[in-house]
Amino acid sequence: MKKLYTTLLAACTLFAASAAAPQISDATLTAVSNNVVKPATKINASRLKTVDLNLGEVSAPRRMGAANPMAEEYTWESKGAGKYAASILAEMYGNSTDPVDVEIFEAKEKPGLYKAVGVWPDMVENGELIVDASDPEFVTVAKQFTGVIDEEDGETYIASQSWILNQEYDKDLIISKVPEIVPTLVDGCIYFPAEALVLNWPNAPEDSKYGTDPTAWAAGDASGYLLLPGGEYVEPWTSLGKGTFSGDVYYTVLLKEQSYSDYEVEVYQSTDNENIYRVKNPIRPIYEAAGIDGESPEWKIDTTDPNEITISLTSLGVGNQTDGVYYAGTTNLGYKVCPEEYKSKFTKENNCLTFTFPVDGLLLYTAITKKAFPVNETEVTLTVKLKDDGSGLGSIEAVDNNAPVEYFNLQGQRVSNPAAGQLMIKRQGTKVSKVVVR
Repeated sequence: MKKLYTTLLAACTLFAASAAAPQISDATLTAVSNNVVKPATKINASRLKTVDLNLGEVSAPRRMGAANPMAEEYTWESKGAGKYAASILAEMYGNSTDPVDVEIFEAKEKPGLYKAVGVWPDMVENGELIVDASDPEFVTVAKQFTGVIDEEDGETYIASQSWILNQEYDKDLIISKVPEIVPTLVDGCIYFPAEALVLNWPNAPEDSKYGTDPTAWAAGDASGYLLLPGGEYVEPWTSLGKGTFSGDVYYTVLLKEQSYSDYEVEVYQSTDNENIYRVKNPIRPIYEAAGIDGESPEWKIDTTDPNEITISLTSLGVGNQTDGVYYAGTTNLGYKVCPEEYKSKFTKENNCLTFTFPVDGLLLYTAITKKAFPVNETEVTLTVKLKDDGSGLGSIEAVDNNAPVEYFNLQGQRVSNPAAGQLMIKRQGTKVSKVVVR
């Protein structure tokens, strides 16, 4: 699917090689409240990806999709407790992306139409999301108000790309063209792939500071799931154990300290994409020094190009009244072509993973004052030493490769002997993927 990307940050002139680390204001560093609801503030329009929803010239017939379930009356029956972790709103507004407990209701008049109550708890009270999983191979989320009112762009709506496309195209065509964005229901769990859910601000002003197009939909990077009562969820991350951070990880700019102690973090690898890593509580010492309870937001590191790895712009979960929320990322985000000296690297040698961020290789962005600059005065490394006893990366693939293979049809039912040419859901160990049986 084609996507149009907005400019991520300002021009590369922001990042002069000789620039010294800035002096952040002396206002007290505080945690960002998890109870802020209205109005909400997007971290930056640069985080949005404007999605091109046109499948191109096709011969298949076009038709209107099903009516928006939000416009119909249903009798809802509680089915019990579930979990929700499709966090595009959390990603967009810098809140927690951890799974949350929700109550699941099902429409008596339409089996498979679910309502999750309790979504986005750090943004709205008793937030609701209606998901149509009556067709397990083609789950949709009709356009609906999230309850979030953006401080600039007004009411925030959510939908799935599958529902939007289904207003013009048949299900089979969508699945054949863009299966990677279609949510599915498997073993009582609805999986939302990255970019499956999108946001819209229909009342955004023409002069929106975010450059928001009220007629367009925008996607982030968040994937997630809705676990129904009694369902089974397959974790998309495999723990690699402890990693060690060394160097100036925002100490100078946030704490004005020149001595840095090594510290440990939990590191995970995606089971869907071996090039994506997740770091839990990445700036723990800064939270501890500031007396802040809780964990800092997680980082995702993309090592697809090991010679230029990236950390997407991510809330640090802290800020002050002068600067607003602070966001972190790698400095190469500010360049169309990044100078070699600012590129962060990834290596895997002798059962050891090393993420290296050079001097000025880490970026800080302030939400209110809208400044972006490199900040680390020393090289930063994150080192993960893998074990040979079955708990390290080298053995993850072996464990998965030795696990029994299970196939499910797109209705979520197990199939013992799938026929060649069928599109199936394959599960082997921790890995879940869509495959065409050969």
